[in-house]
Amino acid sequence: MPDSIFRAFKIDHLSASSINKWTGDRGAWVAHYVFGLKGDVGPAAWRGSAVEDGLTAYVTRSRIDPLTHAMMTFERDAKGDLDDDVEKERGLVSPMLEQSISAWEDAHLGKPVTQQIRVETWLDGIEIPLVGFADYCMDGYCIDLKTTKALPSKPRHDHTLQAAGYALARNEESAALLYVTAKKHTIHELDRDQLSDAVSDLTRRARGLQNTLTAAWAAGGGDPDRAKLRLAEMCPPNIDTFYWSERDFETARSQIEAWA
Repeated sequence: MPDSIFRAFKIDHLSASSINKWTGDRGAWVAHYVFGLKGDVGPAAWRGSAVEDGLTAYVTRSRIDPLTHAMMTFERDAKGDLDDDVEKERGLVSPMLEQSISAWEDAHLGKPVTQQIRVETWLDGIEIPLVGFADYCMDGYCIDLKTTKALPSKPRHDHTLQAAGYALARNEESAALLYVTAKKHTIHELDRDQLSDAVSDLTRRARGLQNTLTAAWAAGGGDPDRAKLRLAEMCPPNIDTFYWSERDFETARSQIEAWA
């Protein structure tokens, strides 16, 4: 058995988003992190990045107009695509940015200490670090921005797991999730107990991943290529999840023997 089962599969760190993908669709995780098939990010992700960049320009008092900054980011990713789905997301950038700025002002948040800062920590019993990028770090807690089509009545669990990872890395006892739609906004605060429960869940999920990799390595007799094949057999894709487009799935089937 190798010293690190993760590094045997050429994985040097985890993130809350990768652990969420593992839980949501193990096949998608295997395709992405083991076989290197990244897939298409899509216009909704472009919109999220654009709104975040616009809000960052606002809260850091950039000389660039926040909306100009946001649209520059969106067009950088869209590359002139005028598809209907892209146009819908392009049209959401401005109202979502307005809502994010309103939320910031309504909560009197002021200027963050840092933004998009890399954080690293360790989960109990996991061989590699948990790494992430915290959106906005204030004095004693971090705020994570989430753009969405509908406001959740309570924090989404996958988002809470991300915030908990940041809080653990920074030794903080609270965090917040800023949700923004085109018409509304809300901030959900997370206390110490919520974050502690989320860290425990992150750890359980990461251990399940670690145990699965260990089983696949053993089933492959310690040969890296056979271990990857065994892992793919153990983790078939669920093509009904949002992780897959038709093109991404066909690409995966053409490159992963176990799914052909």
